[in-house]
Amino acid sequence: MQLNVFLKQIYDITKYHENIANITGENFNIFRILGLSTDELSHTSFIASLLNPKGSHGRGEAFLVLFLEEVNIQDFKVLNAKLEKEKNIGPIDREYQNGGQIDILITDNSNNQIIIENKIYAKDQKNQLLRYSNYNKKAKIFYLTLDGTDASPYSLGSLGSESYIRISYSETILKWLEKCRKESASFPLLRETISQYIFLLKKITQQARSQEMGNDIIGTIMSDIKNIESAFSIAKNMKKLKKQIIITKLLPSLKEMAERNELEFSLINDNYFEANWGFDFKKEEWKNYKLRFKFLAAGFKNFIYGFNSDNDVLKIHDTLKVISDTEWKVGIQTRAYKSLGNYRDWDDKVFIILSSDRSEKENDLIEIIEIKIKELLALTERFKDEKGLTL
Repeated sequence: MQLNVFLKQIYDITKYHENIANITGENFNIFRILGLSTDELSHTSFIASLLNPKGSHGRGEAFLVLFLEEVNIQDFKVLNAKLEKEKNIGPIDREYQNGGQIDILITDNSNNQIIIENKIYAKDQKNQLLRYSNYNKKAKIFYLTLDGTDASPYSLGSLGSESYIRISYSETILKWLEKCRKESASFPLLRETISQYIFLLKKITQQARSQEMGNDIIGTIMSDIKNIESAFSIAKNMKKLKKQIIITKLLPSLKEMAERNELEFSLINDNYFEANWGFDFKKEEWKNYKLRFKFLAAGFKNFIYGFNSDNDVLKIHDTLKVISDTEWKVGIQTRAYKSLGNYRDWDDKVFIILSSDRSEKENDLIEIIEIKIKELLALTERFKDEKGLTL
């Protein structure tokens, strides 16, 4: 009975804050609506556009100056500084000592350079920061993550921890953006766009209203020793709960969907919480490829869909350039893929959606997956007309 009362209290707190968010319009965010909230390239593009003295914001060097103040860089000349996004510094050599693509590169008239490597959920690449350092030993290298975590030894190579500067979305970028918003007070469209982005970052870094809600929940837990015991018991079983939701709710629905579309369904593996977990669909007559859905990052992050092939001869991505009017990314295991929009990252709300009655859902994940499957199936019909592709 005590646990039921406790859970009811937590539920009431959650609903209270959700109602406030709805009343104030906090849930409306153009970046989230467009599915850009956890897309690394989109974050890089937005930050680069503000830092660029020649950006369309029309504020010249103002935002770059504010950034340099925030990260305490004093020997960089902003006048006529040049910003390059996704700067190609040459092919990666066999020893992984040189080459690659820098997310943001800023150069001043004295050839002082600032390098920003943006990491939200993507994994570090081999010797990535070492390669950037070899490109310019004197460059200031910033490693940007959600919470200011360290770069991995895999990325650093022979570099030491003092060779780069850790910055975070949760503090560095948010503080800088607040200054940019003040600087934009007389430019309403620019100011409100920055405001929307600030709120998005507060969402994905567990701030904003979620922080107030968290404080209320902590207060309820701390009010009774039995509540504390219950909270720890629940926390210990969260992974088990998510696994059970996948096994009892998600997988049966996927199997039913496969049958409706005359497809064979299979799991890639049963390591649900690891990177590259996902599932495949195929037809019996397909010898060389499958339709693949999987997470590129651990913890149900970066969910993609596309085509998987065990045959290197298949040039699926090249063929899609010809027969598809949308952009596809290239992967090693998944030959061509896209992100799954608003379901790119599966937070607690996704598991709640999976657990609820499908008829009550506004955005049914299973229905969205089925729509994507039909999209892929339509493309496979066009594969037959292309030379070199054997189904």
